[in-house]
Amino acid sequence: MKSLELQSHEASDKPQVVPEKGKKLPGKALSLFVHIRNFPLIIRTLVDRCSYDDFVLTSALALVNVTERIMANEFRHHEIDILEDKIVEYLDMRKRVYADYPDLIGSAKPKVN
Repeated sequence: MKSLELQSHEASDKPQVVPEKGKKLPGKALSLFVHIRNFPLIIRTLVDRCSYDDFVLTSALALVNVTERIMANEFRHHEIDILEDKIVEYLDMRKRVYADYPDLIGSAKPKVN
């Protein structure tokens, strides 16, 4: 995280270091967005050591995918259906992660369900 170099327009919203304990990332909305958008770069060394069946990592990457799709400049009609499928897929993964690791992410807020 500390070695991540951001461009000038992102520098003021640089994500904060992930706490070792706790379920919530610190920061405001834009810094959280920058964190999610750069998540694959931040964890690239971890991905090499994890198996492809690591469900927690897979669900985190699914959240990155949904975020990228939501923040797109424009949608084509068929992409809306794909986005819906990806959101449902992520929510199903999140439920499974919570069931297996309730201390890891905590319960979902009502707006997530």
